[in-house]
Amino acid sequence: MEKEEVMSEYKRIVEKLFIKKPEVKGKDKVLKVADYFGNPQNSFKVVHVTGTNGKGSVSVKTAVLLEKSGRKTGLFVSPHLSTVRERIQVDRKKITEEEFLTYYKIVKECEDLLQLELSFFQFILIMSVIYFRDKQWDYVVIEAGIGGTHSQTNFLDSDYAVITSVGLDHMEFLGNTEEEICRDKWGIIREKIPVVIGPQVHVDIVHEVWDKFSAKLIRIEPKEDQTFMMINQQISNSVYDQILLNDCNVGKLSDDEIKEALNVSPPWRLQTIERKNIEMLCPELSTFPQSVYMDVGHNSQAIIHMIKTVKLIHGEDISIYIVWSFSWKKDILSWLNILADSAKEIRLTIAKHSRLIKLEKAESLISNFKQIEHSNREWLHDLEFDGDLKANILASLSKINEDQNENSVLVIWGSVFLMEFWRDVFFIHQLKDF
Repeated sequence: MEKEEVMSEYKRIVEKLFIKKPEVKGKDKVLKVADYFGNPQNSFKVVHVTGTNGKGSVSVKTAVLLEKSGRKTGLFVSPHLSTVRERIQVDRKKITEEEFLTYYKIVKECEDLLQLELSFFQFILIMSVIYFRDKQWDYVVIEAGIGGTHSQTNFLDSDYAVITSVGLDHMEFLGNTEEEICRDKWGIIREKIPVVIGPQVHVDIVHEVWDKFSAKLIRIEPKEDQTFMMINQQISNSVYDQILLNDCNVGKLSDDEIKEALNVSPPWRLQTIERKNIEMLCPELSTFPQSVYMDVGHNSQAIIHMIKTVKLIHGEDISIYIVWSFSWKKDILSWLNILADSAKEIRLTIAKHSRLIKLEKAESLISNFKQIEHSNREWLHDLEFDGDLKANILASLSKINEDQNENSVLVIWGSVFLMEFWRDVFFIHQLKDF
């Protein structure tokens, strides 16, 4: 096919995939399809990464370390920010549109033959393991879906398991306490494999893992003033060390090579917007914040660490202005309580996406928060809500300019589903499926 034909067909197929019915828990269908294809997941070593926060960053850093050490490495991550092809990578290169169409057809034929209806996630996951098998990769780093035991990635047998952190998120699927969630995430562990766990993983459950799996546990010890980035770097480095111990074909990297690999992150993790993009959006500004950040986050732990990181970079007295949007399923009031102690100003916004909160719901939440929580704090009367994303960002920049507050940062924070809209506001153009 010509390039135009390929792109047209690719977009048509992606649209079909996007309307598939979601399915969060269960791996029976995936196992059945994998068996049909001869269990391609058994043809490479698996580094399986789960955790409430940090699993995407650790997956990327670990894959880069393996790639630099001379091992052919595949990477499966989710969700994607711009194009679904981000989910399937080999040596940091996305699967091409042509390859995507080829493997779509392979899986679609199986789906029809077995009379199954795979979810979007299941379909892409199966595509990826067949693709990785055919490419004859040595290692594949797999970012788990939700949890561990019930993650649809858990049909893979881990050679190395990683639990980055445990916090309260996806409670409707994983449990109502951190202990219950932690137990679910242990589901990716297999007998006698190395298991690297972050400092926020419950120590009291560690001994159960020793008894049950005879696993080799490596725990990153908690330290003061650790940011998520530092923790994720330590976890990834520990995973690499364990692989180095067990695989003589993995090259030993120099300190500089390790540092370079550990500094690689997925996009939009407290990522700085360049000054020229701010000036293009708001050329009349005379006072600029020290930085404008975009940051993906989806739970209370992420908010706490975002604030902590900003203050470590800019100092405790930095004024933090926030533009924020969120998924309708999240515990918004608890988030607002955290932000109330740190933010100079919060502006809440929405965008047209099925996973994001709707206007009426957001207005009701904010009204309740103003009446019940922190009612004695004057700044809460300035809590703003507007459905116009660009208007909110401009309003925050204008407020910083009006206050002549150079000791400030603007953080545009929240759901991954908003990233596309935020990038467009700042004239940041990236390849998108639509």
